[in-house]
Order: sequence, then C-alpha cells, then structure tokens
Amino acid sequence: MRRNPDGSWHGDMFDGLGYVTAMQNKGCDPAGKTALLVGAGGAGSAIAHALVMAGVSELAIFDADVQRRTALVDRLAGLSRCPVRHGSTNPRGFDIVLNATPEKRIEKRTTRDRK
Repeated sequence: MRRNPDGSWHGDMFDGLGYVTAMQNKGCDPAGKTALLVGAGGAGSAIAHALVMAGVSELAIFDADVQRRTALVDRLAGLSRCPVRHGSTNPRGFDIVLNATPEKRIEKRTTRDRK
C-alpha cells in the first residue's frame, strides 16, 4: 500500500507475480507450457492470473468449490490470452502442476479422546 499525492491509496497483490518469478528464478519458465493449478482461492487466483500473463499455452484449474472455479476460469478465459478450462486433480499430460490449496491440519487424537 502507498498513499498517492492526492491522498488516495494504491495497493497491489504480489502472490501470483512472486510465485511465477520464483519459478522462473529456479529455471521453470511457464511460457509455452501447459499448466494445471489446483486451488482457486485468493492466492490461487493470483497465481492463475500470473501464469496466464507469463504466457502459458493452456491453463486448467481445479477447485472443489465449483462456483469459485467457474468464476476464475471465466474471468481468465475472458482475457483471450490462452485457453483456460476446468481441470481435475489428475496431473497427467501437463508440463507444470501447481498446488495453491491450504494445508490440511489433522490433529492427532489420543485413545482417551476417542472415548
């Protein structure tokens, strides 16, 4: 966030740009590659947008929340930069597979807790 000279605020989100830049810095350039992204929440949406802007040849998106997934697919397909479609959790056939889902926390229960 920064304050503009007129007193208004300007902000941006760097989750997607940071993710894609880190991939590129490690030798994985998404340009021209097919990608599967699992997770269409806030960070996943930003990563998906950054992948499209970085020039993936195709992006498939999976999220268990069909409404959220559909909204993101439609929004990115509207950019007309590459085919964007609904995906599954099957990574077969993709050059890059990315996970943008939150970590599932499983608490271990003791025998006493199960009673």
